[in-house]
Amino acid sequence: MVLSVLVVVGASHIDFTIYVSRIPRIGETVVGGYFRRSLGGKGANQAVAASRLGVKTYLVSMVGNDVFGDEVIKILKNEGVNVDYVFRDPKRHTGIAFILVDRNGKNIIAVASGADESLSPVDVAKALSSLKPKVLLVQLEVPIGSVYEALKRAKELGATTILNPAPYRDFPADMLRYVDVLTPNEVELSMLVHGELHGIDDYITASRKLLSLGAKAVITTLGSEGALLVTRGKHIQIPAFSVRVVDTVGAGDAFNGALASALIEGLSLEEAVRFANAAAALSVSRYGAAESMPYKDEVLKLLGQY
Repeated sequence: MVLSVLVVVGASHIDFTIYVSRIPRIGETVVGGYFRRSLGGKGANQAVAASRLGVKTYLVSMVGNDVFGDEVIKILKNEGVNVDYVFRDPKRHTGIAFILVDRNGKNIIAVASGADESLSPVDVAKALSSLKPKVLLVQLEVPIGSVYEALKRAKELGATTILNPAPYRDFPADMLRYVDVLTPNEVELSMLVHGELHGIDDYITASRKLLSLGAKAVITTLGSEGALLVTRGKHIQIPAFSVRVVDTVGAGDAFNGALASALIEGLSLEEAVRFANAAAALSVSRYGAAESMPYKDEVLKLLGQY
């Protein structure tokens, strides 16, 4: 039995990113950007984020039996992420993302999911039954049935569960009863409650609705405004850290990976959010997704400055 490990269930991609002066309009070509190829996918990004922060991390994922799958596994191993449960589908390509990032760090992303859609509930159950995690972190970039199985099985095993509902898609409402910490951004929060939200008061009301449906805590990431933590007992807005933003790709993944790692280390939710805010701030000050994830000494140094 492996003790005090984090299991991340999610997608693994190769990202093709072009940095441009501005995002082109429909039918327009913008010339003059530069190019990076790197590891991506929310599962892989969050696993790397946690591993760099010193947490024993396993990734449960699916890639194709192709050169990009080889590349994903090689990078993950180099980052210290255990890949024993990164499965391979010989019939589908590894997930691919095409990303454009403008001079202000804003981005647009298109994803060809490929092997992501092959990750099954059976695969997930096999991994979790063996690993018995202390914390589970999962997103919505793999099939909903597999997400449901991951959360349900993890709770049966006594793990703390984190659901990052991104990219948003509908899921069974009763899935929230297996979620200890729900981590949407503002847009995802509005989609979760099927209504427009305007400001902190609306975010608190929406979060409390999600608590009534079963979630134990809701942490809404607010970009430069920090993060809003709502539990049944209280709510608190925890400020962000001021940095020069160059690329926001992967910021949410940095936050979630750091949040999970902080909970593994025994921090309170409020302390964990502050730690995650620092990790996300460092990530947006660098280019790339997985490659922008900070190390623990860097996060502690930034926290020490405040």
